[in-house]
Formats: sequence, C-alpha cells, structure tokens
Amino acid sequence: MISIDKCPNCQKTLKKIPRKTTNCVFCGKRIYVRTRVKDRKKVLVDLKGVKQIDDEWTKYALKSNWFKVLRRFGVEEKDYMVVHDELTKRWGFNPKHRDIFWSLFNRLLLNLFSKGDREKIKLVQGYMEKFKSEEKIFGGIE
Repeated sequence: MISIDKCPNCQKTLKKIPRKTTNCVFCGKRIYVRTRVKDRKKVLVDLKGVKQIDDEWTKYALKSNWFKVLRRFGVEEKDYMVVHDELTKRWGFNPKHRDIFWSLFNRLLLNLFSKGDREKIKLVQGYMEKFKSEEKIFGGIE
C-alpha cells in the first residue's frame, strides 16, 4: 500500500507532504507525486511507481471515448505512442495525456487541410471544441 506521508524509498515519515517531484530530506532519493487512475488520489512513488501509474493512465486514455473518436479518423494506438515519445523527448518529461490528444487532433487537422476535406475538418473542429469544454473533466489524466 502506498502512503501519502512517507518516502517511497526509505519509508520515513515526511513532515511536509510534497506537491511536486522533490528529493527526500532523509535519503536524498527522488519522490514523485502522481495521481492514481482508479481513485484519482495523489500518491508519492519512486521511479518504478511512476512507470506503473503512467502505464495505467496510457491504458485508460487509449480506452477513453476521445481515443475512440480519433480512431474514426484513422488515428491508431501507435500514433498515440509516437506522439507520447516525441513530446517526452522534446520536453524532457512525460506529457499529460490531454497534451497528447491535442497533438493528435492538430496533426489530424493538418492532414485534412492538406487533403482539402472541409467536411471532416469541420467535424474534427467540432470534436476539438467539445474536448476543450470537457478538458477539465479529462484533465485528471496526467
């Protein structure tokens, strides 16, 4: 079980619960703050925990209704992973899943503009507006 007030590395109780990634005052190792998929609670994890939680969020995002919408336009899981890897390399950290979705929407639009498919462009723009309005709900995906 993960504790919110203990270092995930040395298990010592922290006086102040970190709100963002930091180093433990006791052991000096990195403490990462992440939100779990299942209950949306913030937890403190080590690097192994980061990978596990990030993988859970990726699975969640790929099962979401928004990915189903993108699939209708030919976006595939590999496209999602390519964007994830590109943004990670560019930014130096794992992107939030909503950032990946915005990138996929924008790439899709550019592709449709190059083809001159006005009907699909309007459809995708409508989906983007809806995504924007629901982004606060979807924003829990980190």
